[in-house]
Amino acid sequence: MLGNLEVALLRNGDKAAALLPAERLDWLSGLPYYAALDGWLFVHAGLRPGIPLDQQHVDDLTGIREAFWAAEPLGGDPIVFGHTPTFKLGAPPGTIWQSSGRLGIDTGAKHGYRLTLLDLTHSIAYSCSTSLDSLYEEVRQESLHLSL
Repeated sequence: MLGNLEVALLRNGDKAAALLPAERLDWLSGLPYYAALDGWLFVHAGLRPGIPLDQQHVDDLTGIREAFWAAEPLGGDPIVFGHTPTFKLGAPPGTIWQSSGRLGIDTGAKHGYRLTLLDLTHSIAYSCSTSLDSLYEEVRQESLHLSL
C-alpha cells in the first residue's frame, strides 16, 4: 500500500527517477491506496469522514490524522491504519490503539518505541524495541482483545 512518503517520491518525478530504477517506480505506482480483505480495511493513514471510500482523496488516505481518528465511528469494516504513532492517540507508548471501528498499529518505531507486526487472524501482536540501547531486542508476543 502507498503511504505519504511513497506518494511524495512518486510526485517528485525527476528526483525519483534519479533515486530508483524505472521498474521499481513502476511497481510503486501500481500499488493501491487501500485494501479490503477478510472484513478489514487497510489504509496508510485513514479516511475522511463522510466521504465514500471510492471518492477519498489520496492526501487523506496517506496523510490524514485527527480528522479521522477523532471522528465518530465510520461504520463498515474495521479500519487498520498507521501513520500516526499510537502514543499520540492516547495509547501507552509502543502499544496498539483501538477505538470503535479503528485499529492504530503505528507503535512508534520511528520514535524509539516498538516495531509491531500484527496477526489479525489469531489476534496476536509481535513487537521489538527500536530504542538505540536495545534495538530489535525485547521481543514480545501478546494476545489482543479486539473490541471493534
